[in-house]
Amino acid sequence: MFKHYLLPAVLFLFMPVVQAGEIYKWTDENGRVHYGDKPLSENAQEVQLGRHPGSGLSTTDAPAAPVSEKQRQYRQRRLVESLEADRREKEAIKAKQKEVQKTRERNCNRARVLYKAAYDANLLYSFDEKGNRYFLNETQRQKVLAEDRAMIAKWCD
Repeated sequence: MFKHYLLPAVLFLFMPVVQAGEIYKWTDENGRVHYGDKPLSENAQEVQLGRHPGSGLSTTDAPAAPVSEKQRQYRQRRLVESLEADRREKEAIKAKQKEVQKTRERNCNRARVLYKAAYDANLLYSFDEKGNRYFLNETQRQKVLAEDRAMIAKWCD
């Protein structure tokens, strides 16, 4: 599993530090965070790049002296762990979205079945406080159908 992240991690560690221009950060309507050199949203904020603790690298300084093999492996391990955590977080978000979609589909189907049953029925009935059944008049029937259409609009859009 780490094979997919090993090459980018190694390349990242050996990339030369480049003088960066302006970097912007923004969140889209789905809650995803994006970075870019141009602000693509009104809520984009400029990110100040500076010295990164423990990295020995800065956006304004020349690269520090070569790091030891142990330090390089430590940084590489931290990067891989970070990428793994990001992947798990994205998978959790996708699973949650999938569950929400399944719930919406289930509720949509249920609302459509209820509407069809009420629409096709000759007579509709309900129960009073004492548990006695009473039949709905046409106005009450239209109200039930309107409520069922509202549920379809809520869950099936």
